[in-house]
Amino acid sequence: INKDSVLYKLFGDSILVNSRHSYRLDKVNIPFIISAYSDDNVIEAIEYIDDNHFVLGIQWHPEDMNNMECLYNYFIKEVIKRKKDN
Repeated sequence: INKDSVLYKLFGDSILVNSRHSYRLDKVNIPFIISAYSDDNVIEAIEYIDDNHFVLGIQWHPEDMNNMECLYNYFIKEVIKRKKDN
């Protein structure tokens, strides 16, 4: 996990995930950063997060895992923070 990423703040330098996909990214364009790679160098996560953007893309299935509460909580916190009053 990239030390400059949100995922690093949530999980530290590594996490065991259940990636099972037929498609993958080979590169990421600016303003996105690569947040995490698998051991075989497959991009597992990307993000673009600043005051105006919250994009966190993951290549695994957190809904099938038991250790993802911090990811869910972070997502909800960001949604509430970014909610605009009508």
